[in-house]
Amino acid sequence: MNVIVDAPHSAAEHMAFDEQLANEAKPAVRVFTWEPPALSLGFKQSVPDWLNRTHWEAAGLELVERPTGGGIAFHGSDISISIVVPRPSCPPISSLMRLVCKSAVRLFGT
Repeated sequence: MNVIVDAPHSAAEHMAFDEQLANEAKPAVRVFTWEPPALSLGFKQSVPDWLNRTHWEAAGLELVERPTGGGIAFHGSDISISIVVPRPSCPPISSLMRLVCKSAVRLFGT
């Protein structure tokens, strides 16, 4: 499995890299931070009515769509983890997430 500890990048650069990794379909784990802070939406998620994109971008924050599902997420001081597991070898998602969360806690402390 390829483990990538990435430097801070823009939201668009992070999502492009995640999409590239997914298209390659090789097992990978990527750990990264966001610079500048950003808000990410899940794949094809509508922009919430309360989000004024003009104000958000004027404040120097980025808005991006993730190539995966899920809901809205705010990023800034967090550490994000991307995981690519080809479908034929992918364990149940609940098992995978449990393993990732436990590993992240061990790696970064509690």
